[in-house]
Amino acid sequence: MLVSVPPTASRRPWWLSSKTRLVLVAVLLAATLGYLGYKGYVAGAGYYLKVPELQSRAGEFSGKPLRVSGQLVAGSVQGEAPEIRFSIGEGGAILPVVYQGVMPVVFKRTDIPAEDISVLAEGRLGEDGIFNASNILIKCPTKWEAVTKETG
Repeated sequence: MLVSVPPTASRRPWWLSSKTRLVLVAVLLAATLGYLGYKGYVAGAGYYLKVPELQSRAGEFSGKPLRVSGQLVAGSVQGEAPEIRFSIGEGGAILPVVYQGVMPVVFKRTDIPAEDISVLAEGRLGEDGIFNASNILIKCPTKWEAVTKETG
């Protein structure tokens, strides 16, 4: 009598089943999205302060990512790209700012009073009290309108 011996079944490992692969991909995707969401939250979680607030709590925020807003101080813009120095202020408090980048066109305009130019600077406050801006945003007030001459 012949006895047939079944060939050794080559079963696939548990991690190669289609259900397991699907679950592993879903877990990996969820972990990746969670990590990216966390990093985005931390990067955008900087403080938003006005110049007087920052100066009164300078030691607390030194070296931390911040957003600081204030009005451009008249006559404070110095330098050209790549390094521009200017000051922003509010309520008598003045903050010197150093920005590495292109000078905003509105800084060069002479028909707009400096106190009408609102600046939002993003960066870090140095130990020396100078704000090192990595990005600046200019808020354009709605009262800027073209002036037309009436001919008579």
